[in-house]
Amino acid sequence: MKNIKLFDKRIIDYKVQTKKLGEVAYVNLDNAATTVPMKCVEEGVKKYLAGYGSVHRGAGEKSKISTDVYEESREIIKKFVDAESDSYVIYTGNTTGAINTLAYFFSFLKGKIAVSTIEHSSSWLPWIKEEGVKKIGAKRFGLNKLDKLNERIQKLGSKEVVFYDINDNFEFDLGSIESILSKNKIKAFVLTGASNVTGYCPDIKKISELGIF
Repeated sequence: MKNIKLFDKRIIDYKVQTKKLGEVAYVNLDNAATTVPMKCVEEGVKKYLAGYGSVHRGAGEKSKISTDVYEESREIIKKFVDAESDSYVIYTGNTTGAINTLAYFFSFLKGKIAVSTIEHSSSWLPWIKEEGVKKIGAKRFGLNKLDKLNERIQKLGSKEVVFYDINDNFEFDLGSIESILSKNKIKAFVLTGASNVTGYCPDIKKISELGIF
């Protein structure tokens, strides 16, 4: 009953056609990739669309209103995460896109990136790619050399990424983290909020209190 209040009935009763079982109820098992919208979100979007105008791209009244709403949302997010007053919220299409953007900008800074051994590939491959590209520079390669170029990028980028381990309980090894942070100049410490492999949720507060950040 609670789900009916949170989600529209058409979403709860959604069916998909299968070859062997015919039409069956759809169960979404990958909320990390695509989460169905709640009823209040759908209603909010529908209400907003009636007065929508291009954000930052028009002089009309709708455009001004939409721009104000858009900018105000940054402040709401800052308040929600208790960010500093001079912090700035940047919107991206998804988490992977955000990490790619971060990896690009961090590639200009000195230091290494610390990543866990149970991190999702989309959370460590971007760092390797950007670090490798910076090492190679702006040289041009022919299409027939793309495989070798990619191999070289991965090899060079991997040298700039260090991995911290998990213990026998499949939890982050704090000793491994301390060792890496004390022996390397770390410019970015990548920490998953929840492993999509084991479901493990690390004690982020405890890790942040190691006293070496």
